[in-house]
Parts: sequence; C-alpha cells; structure tokens
Amino acid sequence: MFLVTQFPIADLRPLLARETRRLDVPCWPLAQSGEFVRSTGPVRHRKQGGLVPWLGEGVFCDATSVFRFPPSFSEFPLLSGDERTSGFACAYRRLITDGFVGIRFELAVAGGRSGRRGRARFPGQDLVALLINWLDLPIAVTSSGDGDRRNNCHLGQAGAPLTAHILRATTRLPTSTPSADRSWLHPGRPLLLADYTSKEAQRPPDAKVVDLRQDIGVCLAHCRASYRGTLVGVWLIERTGPNPDRDALRRLRVHLLRLHTEYECVRLVLRFLMRQAKDGRNTEAVSRFLNRGLDLLTSPRKYGFDQDPILAAAYEAEQLVAADEWRTMTHMLTTNRARDVAQIDNVTRGQALLDSNTTPDGGSQPVYIADRIVVAGKGGTVNEFHTRAGGNIHGVIGSGNVVTNSFNRIDGSNLPDEAKALLKQLTEAVALTASKLPSEEAEQVSRDLTAFQDEALSGTPRRNVLQVFGDSLQKAVDFVGDVGAPIANLVTAVIGLIT
Repeated sequence: MFLVTQFPIADLRPLLARETRRLDVPCWPLAQSGEFVRSTGPVRHRKQGGLVPWLGEGVFCDATSVFRFPPSFSEFPLLSGDERTSGFACAYRRLITDGFVGIRFELAVAGGRSGRRGRARFPGQDLVALLINWLDLPIAVTSSGDGDRRNNCHLGQAGAPLTAHILRATTRLPTSTPSADRSWLHPGRPLLLADYTSKEAQRPPDAKVVDLRQDIGVCLAHCRASYRGTLVGVWLIERTGPNPDRDALRRLRVHLLRLHTEYECVRLVLRFLMRQAKDGRNTEAVSRFLNRGLDLLTSPRKYGFDQDPILAAAYEAEQLVAADEWRTMTHMLTTNRARDVAQIDNVTRGQALLDSNTTPDGGSQPVYIADRIVVAGKGGTVNEFHTRAGGNIHGVIGSGNVVTNSFNRIDGSNLPDEAKALLKQLTEAVALTASKLPSEEAEQVSRDLTAFQDEALSGTPRRNVLQVFGDSLQKAVDFVGDVGAPIANLVTAVIGLIT
C-alpha cells in the first residue's frame, strides 16, 4: 500500500503591492540541484521528470528534515492490535512549488502487511479507519527561524505549522523591516491518496467510482474521511490487475495531487480578493492568476486536457467530487473576477489608453470595461458608471429590449461591416437562447452578453477578456440544445475578426 498526504498552501505574496522580502532563490520553477531551501533541504530532480502541462513538477525540495516520525514508526500499528497495519516506511517527504502562488508539502509512506502471507485484506470500513488513524499519527514539524525547534502535532493538523515554516524559510531575515505577516500564506485543505491492490483492501462502501474511460489496470474512487470534525478528501486507486500501466498510474497520481493544489489555491485567492483592498494588490500578478484560474475551471482544453486521457480523467474526477463548490468558484471568476481582470488590465495600460480616447475639446470618450463605463475627464479625473442590460431579455424583438439596444450600439460603432454582422447574429442567438432559460439564468446570460459587447465595441478589444465572457456565453448551449448551437461558432468568429 502506498499512502500520500498532501498539504497545499497558497502564497499570496506575489499578489501584494508591497515588499514582502520573499527570497528569489531557489529560482522556482527553474530551480537547480545544489540550491537549498533554508531549514528545509536541497533541491533535487525527479528521476522520471516532470509532467505536462504542470510547471515545476520536474524538481522538488527534499523536505526530510521538516517531518519527523515517532520512534519505531515502522512497527507502529495504525489500527490497535492489528499487525496488518504496521510495517509502513517513509517513501518521500517533499516540497513542490510552481514559483508563483502554489506550494505543497507531500509525505508518502509505503508498506503494510495486509494481503500477505495468508493475512486477510482490509474491509472497506477498516481502510477508512486506518486512514483516519494515519492522520492522527503524532509527528514533529520543523519551525524555521526559532532555532529550528520542532512543533509536535498530529499529521492531519500539520497544515498550519508547515505554512508557518515555509513563510519563515522563504523570507529574507529581518533587519530594520517588520517581520513577515502570517496572513501572506494560507494553508488549504489536506488530501489523502491511497494506492493499493485488490488483495490488500476493499473499497469503502460509500466511495464513488470514477470512470477513467480506459483500462489501465486500476479503479479510481473518491470518498471523504471525517477527522476531528473536518472532512478530508481521499482518492482511492485500486490496482485491479497484476500488471497495471505504471506510466499511466504515475501520471494519474501526479495529476490528482497537482489539481487539488491548483483548485485550493484558486479558492484561497478568491477569498483573499474578497477581503483585500484593491490598492493593496499587485494588479498585474492578480490579473495573471485570475486568467490562469479561469482557464483551469472553465477552459480545460487550454491546459491540453483533451490531449492526455489520464489528465482528462483526473480533471473530470476533481470536478465531480467538488461539483457544488466548483460551480460557485466558476461563477465568482466569470461574473465578478473576470471584470476585475478587465479593470486591472485597463489600469495597467494607464494614461496611454486614456489619451487614445481623448476628444478634441479635451474630454474623453467612454472606455467600456465589462459592466462599467470608465470616463476620463480633464485634469486626469476618472469617473465610473455602473451599467446593466436594459429591457427584458426574454423579448427577442421589440423596441427597448436588449436586441434593439444592442443593434443601435453596434451600428454606431467603428467595427468593420463583417464584424458588425457577426456581432448582431451573436446577439440574436444569445437572446433566443435566453428566452428558453429560467429568469435567473437569463439575467446572467444578459450580463455576459453586455460585457462581451462592451469589450468588443471598446475600440481596443482584448482577446483574453472576450474569451472569458465568450466561454460563459457558450455554457448556455448546454441547457438549451440546438437552439444555442450557433453561439460557440459566432463567439470564435467575432473574437478572431476583431482581435
């Protein structure tokens, strides 16, 4: 049996508009052997290399000195009185990071005596009990900066001390500047991954099986274990045949572990953005992260998920087990944070964009940014006016509705005639689609259409912003069938023509 415990951490320091004294050595994700993370360990290369499309998977920091097991751990039964649950030995202790926001510690052990020499395999409930007891294992975690003393805790509660450790280990030692702020790093929810054979354990009865859509000699399932009042996600990889595809099995493990970290970091950054004032952010870095998060949650093809069946299966599995929260996060990104991307992008371009919209009398033409109109006046003043689509989205024709108003705006724009015609066709297709949707969903489609039009008619349309709202519009097709089929092609055509 092979058990991996992961502790994801979101490093918010790159997203802050202030000096955080974060060390730039090792240079992740291009760290080299011989470099060292303070109080943690040396950088090493993975023997089997990295994995597309993830950055930083080819190198790791050996974190052996960070975790300490209790004495005689290998003879310590994880279930009292059951010798089958002893015989585990440490396989690795690692720190892996993409050099941006995502950090994770992983601790893996291998062994156990179930299914060997006539010993029975674990029933499903005993396997869950073993995993819970594994999380309750007492360990010691290095506390960097405090004389490298060790904090004693249970494994399942190691996220907080690990976060404190890596904050100190990656921060330049203070001189006259304030000490590092603990709020700069946030621990995510831990994850367990159990890789075992059918002879070693049975699948827990409440585990949900995930269809891998291919035969690689394993069965993938997911369940949750309750540990000290918290539900911990558990991936179960059961080797059903004697000769599983080892390369596919390794890729599946890495994809599942990395996807959990990526997902947790998006969640934690969204929480941070809801609390953090905009003037305290690094606008360029926030824009980059939000774009990446949107790609991950709404446009998996951009990650090449359709090119690797194992990655596609891992992605669908992660989406399946976190369906409700996934939808919430996608909604936040597409309806709120995508607008921040547009605003951030405009602000970073600064006065050059405002000058390009200046009128002869010294005033300024409005610059459309998502659901806002930004008008730069004389003396550098900037005013924002919030707008929304007028009229009833359910009405496809008639004066005062979204189609008529949109057509008037399109006709008055400077777009080429071909682009105007395509944008009108898109407007009609979206309005017809919205007429088939419930009121709440129709209003959301209306807002996405208005945002898409605002950007398309702004004079300087940005492909990434158009793609965000275009992807959101295309999701409506799933609910109405053939009626909304033209939307995807029209979105692609409009973006290709005007950017």
